[in-house]
Amino acid sequence: MEKAVKEFEVHKGKIRRQVSLRKNKRAYINLLSVYDMLVCEKMAQTLTLKLINDGFEREKAAPVAENACLCVMSLTDYSFNPIFSNTNELMTTLTPEDMLTVAREYSALRRDYVGFDMLGSLEIEQLKKN
Repeated sequence: MEKAVKEFEVHKGKIRRQVSLRKNKRAYINLLSVYDMLVCEKMAQTLTLKLINDGFEREKAAPVAENACLCVMSLTDYSFNPIFSNTNELMTTLTPEDMLTVAREYSALRRDYVGFDMLGSLEIEQLKKN
């Protein structure tokens, strides 16, 4: 049985997918550019250190920081305006479940759009022939 792929849209040159957050708040998850991913990683490192300095364990601080930064960088409204201006605003607004939903949906969007990491050697050879 083949799994259905959720649709994504290309809007103003950006790849995105709509996602529902708490209280039916609608948002869009946008695929990040390479530069944005690097900025996101740097933000996550900085936030991880801040959380550790605030007394959190590294094992808990790192994944929370990574998910929070991904949410800040990838979540926008319909017009591509960021929903959150910083990680503090995000972490006081979203629930942990919302953050995990965004992280999972981002991963699924990346996989559905890029998809080459899911191809086997036979499929890759067929692509090369065409």
